Amino acid sequence: MPAELLKTCYAERNPSTLYMKGVQFFFTFDLQEEGLAFMKLAADEGYEHAVYTYAMTRKKIWGDEEYFARFTRESVDRIRKLVRSPKWAWGSLHGDEFRAKRDEFISTIVPSFYSCQCVPALERDWVLWFIENSKGDKMCNRCFWIKEVGLFFRDFELMSMIRDTREW
Repeated sequence: MPAELLKTCYAERNPSTLYMKGVQFFFTFDLQEEGLAFMKLAADEGYEHAVYTYAMTRKKIWGDEEYFARFTRESVDRIRKLVRSPKWAWGSLHGDEFRAKRDEFISTIVPSFYSCQCVPALERDWVLWFIENSKGDKMCNRCFWIKEVGLFFRDFELMSMIRDTREW
């Protein structure tokens, strides 16, 4: 996308452009406060990519589930697939903080997923990475969101092929 078009979209507060800028600021440049602010602007405009990414990022950092209420279970799978779309240039670049939060999540939150009575216990170590939707409709709300955050940690890997948004 030509730089001038991106600058114009940003100046017009286009939600997808705010989202791109927010994701790049947060995950690539480690400008967390600014990145979250841009993602929140796009999320508050109802841009689904942003709502999902902002909700998962808030959960990852602060354990906050406020934005989860904006989704239905049915919409989450569709939105996750959009966010994971190759057109957003996913790859494998993450900082130590992201990995540390993922490891903390695995060690402190995931055990409650396996101890919940909503479905039978799974035997493989850290099966959450592999279950996708196998717990199905019988999954309680808490386990549903544990699974979704786990999938976010597994699947959301940003590789910045987007132009440097600090210029606009």
